[in-house]
Amino acid sequence: METTPRRVSADIKGKGFAAGVRAAFRALYEAIQILQNSKVILPLLAYFVIKILLIISFIESGTGGLHAFWSYLLPGGQADGLEHYPHHVMLLPLAMQRLDIALDLFLHIIAQGMTVLLVAAVYSGKSASVVSSFHGTMKRYGHLVVVMIVALAAIFIVANIPYLIPISPESLPHRHIPTAAGILFGLIIQAFFIFAVPIVLLSTRPAFGALLDNFRFAFRNYTASLTLALVTFIVSLPTFLLGFKSQVIALRLFPELLIYIQITTELLQFISTYLLVGGVTVLFLRETGRPGADS
Repeated sequence: METTPRRVSADIKGKGFAAGVRAAFRALYEAIQILQNSKVILPLLAYFVIKILLIISFIESGTGGLHAFWSYLLPGGQADGLEHYPHHVMLLPLAMQRLDIALDLFLHIIAQGMTVLLVAAVYSGKSASVVSSFHGTMKRYGHLVVVMIVALAAIFIVANIPYLIPISPESLPHRHIPTAAGILFGLIIQAFFIFAVPIVLLSTRPAFGALLDNFRFAFRNYTASLTLALVTFIVSLPTFLLGFKSQVIALRLFPELLIYIQITTELLQFISTYLLVGGVTVLFLRETGRPGADS
């Protein structure tokens, strides 16, 4: 059953902080309502299944081709740990983190793009087609990869600024202060990029034109943009914080705990990604008055 949520006409431009926060939460609420059409979640669900299969392949990798693949992702002599227990299990988070860079650029962006088109179709009362959303995303794939590279590079650079300050973490009241500052800076800059994918797909703008439009739109709606980025980050925060001590906890309890933590991490990332992509798409369509692209 396809559901078109009730649209609320709201121009949040220039109406202050509270209006932007309300607009963001309203967009999230409407994105959740759109899930009544189960097709909308299929692309990100498929990506989540792929991540789980990759976790299983890492755990089951022996001395064959899988071993060579995962060894390539691990720096220095760490690949030797793949042949020994519990080092094999302890290397799982690092291997997945390195693989995520390539997956985000070339595969996750497809799932996100398809989700944008499906959400836009349902929001606008049109027929939602997974196949059509895939074709629509692949037509714009090159532009999507470009905006993703620019966004990831900008977030990476800004998030690492605190580590460039010549202060030893041990000399600070709390050694995680640079990490917390990096996260904050990363969220601030992320809010300036979150509309790039919907603009590439729904406005059919080339990559750099879409980035310029994205900056203008995000700046005019910055409170809502930052709220969406912050709320969806909070969804994945539990396993993010757990990651700081996950290996110590796993060694004290049982190493396989890292497998369950990694699976939970992927689940929370799956949820937060839909909320961000769906919320951003709804907000963009509502604020611009654009009809959803045919998908």
